[in-house]
Amino acid sequence: MKHQLCAIAFTGTLAMIPVGTALAQASADINQTGQDHTAYAEQVSNAGANIAATLVQSGNGNRAGDPDTGTVSLTAGGILQKENRGNTTAEVRQDGSDNLGMVTQEGVGEKYGRVSQTGVGHTGTIIEQGGTGGGAAITQVGVSNAAAVTLSSSGGVVEVVQSSQDNKAEVTQRSSGRTALRQDGAFNTAILDNQRRVGDLAVEQAGSANFALATSLGSIVQTGTGNSAWLSGTNDLVINPVFYNTTGRINQQGMANNASISQRWSAGNGVASIDQLGNGHTASLTTLGRHGGIVQIRQQGNAHSASVDQASFTASNVYVDQQGTGQKATISQKAFQFGQSRTVQKGGFNVASISNFQTGSGDESSILQDGFRNQALVSQSGDLGIAGDINKATIQQQGSDFQAAIHQIGAANRAAIRQH
Repeated sequence: MKHQLCAIAFTGTLAMIPVGTALAQASADINQTGQDHTAYAEQVSNAGANIAATLVQSGNGNRAGDPDTGTVSLTAGGILQKENRGNTTAEVRQDGSDNLGMVTQEGVGEKYGRVSQTGVGHTGTIIEQGGTGGGAAITQVGVSNAAAVTLSSSGGVVEVVQSSQDNKAEVTQRSSGRTALRQDGAFNTAILDNQRRVGDLAVEQAGSANFALATSLGSIVQTGTGNSAWLSGTNDLVINPVFYNTTGRINQQGMANNASISQRWSAGNGVASIDQLGNGHTASLTTLGRHGGIVQIRQQGNAHSASVDQASFTASNVYVDQQGTGQKATISQKAFQFGQSRTVQKGGFNVASISNFQTGSGDESSILQDGFRNQALVSQSGDLGIAGDINKATIQQQGSDFQAAIHQIGAANRAAIRQH
């Protein structure tokens, strides 16, 4: 059905206002009830005035912008605020099904954009460019909704909240700022892309079969069954999820969840950590670059699997802590020198293995197991006939019916196995 085009709410160049005025000096409001409507508001405030626009649509198939093409115009609808030097506020509220809501804000002033949608099959988009401060918020309640935010305003705050299932949220940060994304339900997808690698990113998902992906530093928290979390990416002098001396974290509770972190280039003193509580979880950490950083995996429950693969020049530090039965920990380190790894397992039928492939010296590896029918293996070696030197390997097992083995190649190495 052909969309009905409403009148344009337009505000031209506005008069100067005193600094600190809280209320808008110009406002545009459109309210539509029914279906297949189009609403458009355009405002310009190059004189520093505060402006505000609100579009409200109730019904099905209404348009306030075209998120698919990123267009806000007379034909597509939506809110366009440009050349702004004062504070700008824009809000789109829609309920029903298959509605489109979009806000585009440009200028050096602070920008505040919000899209609120209730129902099925909605799409909400906010684009903010230029200036400092401000924020963007999208709230969606219902099934099969999509939210997208692109933020280029320095220090801006983004908040996306979605409730129900089959929803998707995508946030792109092109400057410093903070992002918080929450999804409740099943089969939801959250994607956070921090292109500047500065600021804070946080994803929280509660439900089942959800997926979260974040680039750069940040945290992912998931509660439920069959969820997947991935922190990953590459860039010069950047490790993802962490910058130098920063932290990336994944926390999962429930059953059969999967967590993966990929660190690239220079981790420095950055920390990448995975914490899992429940049964049947999988955790994997990969580090590639000059400095390995610090890696931590903590798992509580049964039948977990943890794997760490590090390849770096120096200072690779790994700590794995597993409590329960049927756990498996595998650590592989390839570095020039000073690689350190420690695995602690408490319970029964656990397996731990550490493999150090060093071309330098000063590697330390230890495995501590407390329980029954556990197995431990430490292997340390070198490359091209230059075996690792001055390495240390320790295995300590307490309980009954266990196996331990240490293999070392090189000079002046130390090995110790203690079984009680």
